Amino acid sequence: MGAQAVAPEDEFVVNVTKNTHQDGFLSSTLYKLTRRQIKAHEIPGGDNAMV
Repeated sequence: MGAQAVAPEDEFVVNVTKNTHQDGFLSSTLYKLTRRQIKAHEIPGGDNAMV
């Protein structure tokens, strides 16, 4: 985030941001890990066993 604040259009910063937050292995792994930590009753529109 600091690099994005200093030089948001720098080629290296753009590539790292893209790989980390959009379409890289790290981004998909972080998404899966975050999604796994969300309980079923917290997902809107999902099956809610608590109701």
